[in-house]
Amino acid sequence: MALSKNRSDADQRYYDHIFNHSLMQRRLQLLRNTYQLSMEELEEICVVIGKTSLYNWEIGARIPTIDSLLVYATRFGASLEWLCGLSDEPYTQRSVSFAEYIYFTPGRWYEDHIDIRFLQNYNALSKEKFTEIALQNYSNHNKRKTCFSLEARANILVLMAYPSAISASSRNDFSEPNQSGLNKKKWKKYNQVIDNLKTVINTGEAVYKLPNE
Repeated sequence: MALSKNRSDADQRYYDHIFNHSLMQRRLQLLRNTYQLSMEELEEICVVIGKTSLYNWEIGARIPTIDSLLVYATRFGASLEWLCGLSDEPYTQRSVSFAEYIYFTPGRWYEDHIDIRFLQNYNALSKEKFTEIALQNYSNHNKRKTCFSLEARANILVLMAYPSAISASSRNDFSEPNQSGLNKKKWKKYNQVIDNLKTVINTGEAVYKLPNE
């Protein structure tokens, strides 16, 4: 995709060589599909990025700005270098730690530790049970590194935002809802997400795993 109409053929070949646009497209799609997100749910998770922009990125009609791409990467705990095709490692200690810091501030993060009362009182998880040791391990900066894989930590960040995304994306769904405000299919998905979050926190292993490319 040409960046500028005034760009010479040589410049364009150089640009195409250092920036693999189609690879970025595939990796954006890969993240959404791995988590089984609808475009509406993705929009809710990314918060400040509209559905039209997200769709155009995936089909290659637009190239995201660096600040928008960073927001996207941070919401998934993913490495910006991986999204841009500069690395084959989707998660790094830095990318996941930064995403955790962004998600848990303000007021839920102190000296690299997470206030687990947020998890214990989180509305979507109010009836769920986590082993106390699992919560303690996740809240502790050093234990989080040893007891949870990077992909599991990224899973947790996405899955904590997922139930609200499912609910919010149902605003334009006119099928018959149940008492929760969700239709049967979305209610099943909602509960599955909660179960998966509980599994990840209790085991330290990812449920949603990016396939090898």
